[in-house]
Amino acid sequence: MKRTLTTLALGISMAYGASAMAANTADVEQGGRDNAANVSQNYNGNGVANVKQSAARNSAEVVQNYNSNAVASITQRDDDNTASVNQRNNGGFFSRVDATVLQTGERNVAGVNQTSNAWASADVNQSGDLNTASVTQSSNAAVDADVRQSGDRNSASVGQSYNAAVDADVNQSGDRNVAIVDQTRSSWSDATVNQSGDRNTATVAQTGVFGSDATVSQGGDRNVAEVRQSASFDASATITEGRFADSNSSTIYQTRGNGVTATISHQGDSNNSRITQTDVTGGTASISQAGGSNIGQIEQVNGRSLTASINADQRGGWFGSGYSNKAYINQTGVDQTAAIEQNASLNSYAWAQQSGRGHEATIEQNAVNSDARTTQTGRNHDALVEQSGYGQVARVTQSGGDFGGNDAIILQGGLNNEAGVTQSGSRQYAMVEQFGAGHSASVTQANYGHRANVNQFGSGNSATVVQN
Repeated sequence: MKRTLTTLALGISMAYGASAMAANTADVEQGGRDNAANVSQNYNGNGVANVKQSAARNSAEVVQNYNSNAVASITQRDDDNTASVNQRNNGGFFSRVDATVLQTGERNVAGVNQTSNAWASADVNQSGDLNTASVTQSSNAAVDADVRQSGDRNSASVGQSYNAAVDADVNQSGDRNVAIVDQTRSSWSDATVNQSGDRNTATVAQTGVFGSDATVSQGGDRNVAEVRQSASFDASATITEGRFADSNSSTIYQTRGNGVTATISHQGDSNNSRITQTDVTGGTASISQAGGSNIGQIEQVNGRSLTASINADQRGGWFGSGYSNKAYINQTGVDQTAAIEQNASLNSYAWAQQSGRGHEATIEQNAVNSDARTTQTGRNHDALVEQSGYGQVARVTQSGGDFGGNDAIILQGGLNNEAGVTQSGSRQYAMVEQFGAGHSASVTQANYGHRANVNQFGSGNSATVVQN
């Protein structure tokens, strides 16, 4: 039996104009086969629409405009579902505008579009199969969106723009996920994407916002994730991949912000992470990686009060399981702090570069055949490199100073390690200590306030100090 309630929908639609601001409730229930339903409610005190369709070729639409309160619910249990809710210009300051779509399986698609309402809430739950879901919320006072799809060929897009308080939550739980959340010129924005495995991709973009928080967690397989935050104050971005991680790549961009934090964490596989913070004050960036052939890059440009750290720690695995890891930190601006740590590593590379003033840099490697380099230009340098293992190379270069700055300490333990310090300009100091055998050390200092102290403990070591 085929049942389509277009007549009822037309009657409900006509209520707008005949009895403005009256309460209007529509309940549509259809059982089985080629269902379709259409409800339109306009200019009512309360507009409430409930559509229930059970199985077969379902489709449903609810449109609610210019009501004091607007509540829409669509339930379609199984088969070829499609659903759409459109709510516009509803509500006063304490009014209620809600949209709920639940489809429970098969070839779902869902919509929900909420525009120029006071308070708007959207909830989509599709529970498996060929899902797609899109929620668009714009020019509302406060909005909340929640999308859960629970498996299969998911895709989800939530866009929230020009709202005051914003919350978006996407959870897809496996299979061919993609999720994009976009929050533009909304304040106090919160976006969370959790995909839990399979061919994930996730993009979160937040622009011109205050108090933003973006969290992406993907839980294994072919992950890619990107977060962009621009003109943000008190913004935080976190990407965690976990659950055996897999072919991850993660990127966080933060520009023109104040008090921003970026954190990327992987547990294993082909990690490639990059954090870029440009024109920020009070920027903190952190990357944590496990496994081999990882690349971690942090770039903080034209900033103030900057902190960056990269940790590739393999102490939970066998020595050398962190092979060929590369860590790069580049900082320009004022008041910089950088730290790189690589443990149980083989053939790894760490480089910290700082220019401007107020530097500090620390590199620690417990490794074999690894290389650590620190380059500092400007004023107020400081650098410490500690290495233990075999065949390590450490280089520190400091220039500038303007009658202050410099300091460099390299400590090495093990066999056949090499250390070099080059300082030009201002009140230099350099200390190199090496413990073990077969080490070499060189210190070169020029222009003002030299001091060098090299201590070598063991056999077969050599040292050269040049001061001009």
